[in-house]
Amino acid sequence: MSNVSALRALAVKMTGKGLSEIKNFIAENFKAESESFTPANSVTSVSAPDATTLSEAYTQAEVAAIVTLANANKVAINAIIQALKDAELMQ
Repeated sequence: MSNVSALRALAVKMTGKGLSEIKNFIAENFKAESESFTPANSVTSVSAPDATTLSEAYTQAEVAAIVTLANANKVAINAIIQALKDAELMQ
């Protein structure tokens, strides 16, 4: 799948609009300065273990694992945002 196709598919999922609406929006609003595309930098995968099924009473270890996963997700999301900004795909 090309980058453009992937971005279109993402826009469809995010907006709930049809592909034709997305293509029309892009055609009407996107003015490319060149045909080149600058991909965003890669982002390191979240390495924290997945959350597991919790027991009836939360243990300290379960809560710590949830906090670790949440913090790792925050770092990954911020890295994605920064990579998109660095690639000038987002302000």
